[in-house]
Amino acid sequence: MTTLTLLALLGLLMGPGPRAAGPTPAWRQLGPGLATRSVDGSAICRKGSPAIRIVRLDPAHWRLDVFHYSEKDERPVDIERWARRTGAPVAVNAGQYYPDRRPMGLFIKEGKNLGTPLIRPWKGMLVAEPGADPNAPRADILDLEYQSFDPLQSPWSIAVQSFMIVDHKGKKRVRRSEWHANRTILATDSRSALLMIHTEGAYTLWELAGWLFSSDLDVRHAMSLDGGLESQMVIRTGGMDYLSTGQWNVDDRGDHSLPGIRRSLPAIIAIFPR
Repeated sequence: MTTLTLLALLGLLMGPGPRAAGPTPAWRQLGPGLATRSVDGSAICRKGSPAIRIVRLDPAHWRLDVFHYSEKDERPVDIERWARRTGAPVAVNAGQYYPDRRPMGLFIKEGKNLGTPLIRPWKGMLVAEPGADPNAPRADILDLEYQSFDPLQSPWSIAVQSFMIVDHKGKKRVRRSEWHANRTILATDSRSALLMIHTEGAYTLWELAGWLFSSDLDVRHAMSLDGGLESQMVIRTGGMDYLSTGQWNVDDRGDHSLPGIRRSLPAIIAIFPR
């Protein structure tokens, strides 16, 4: 047996060697304290484009604001028209809402709750803009499993409630399910940056939670916003023109996907330069 034959046989017995990891997608700077990148979620994407768009912002340079159509007696519109209406350079859909378009859970802006009372089982709380309190972060996600929040004594002028999907211990806070849809996620990293995440394709929350914590995003913890057809993101700053609207929604009752649709949104979360 020749040396080449022996090496070939060993290769068959041992199987293919480890694959080299692909290059980490580079961040594209959109301005001071603002960057974006797209990563490939093919390993867990169930339907549609596997691209996952991430915006990373430094709250020292960017302020958060929330909008609900009832504030000015306007009608709900899709994320692109919301961006035009508000002048927001980056915006995503807010959380879930009831048939009357009221946000589910707290949706506080400048001390006024445009949503409903606190939903006790939901433990995620986006807070932002603390006013004159020097000890409160300008933007953060509170996990009410471990932290407290009193809307009557909060230093923050903005608070949006939803549910956690992964916590600081790496624990998944959602049930395993085959329900897959477009997703919008908010997360913080160890450097106190806020991550706005939108999936162009359909993912289960269980698998997405695992991916988030094992990724190179250095996620501290994350909460989910509304998903499916309501999951939307727009970026119009730093020379970038990006728009993605939810297309996919498959649950135990069937496939409710509507490719090409732009669902109107009653509320959004947006950022603006300070």
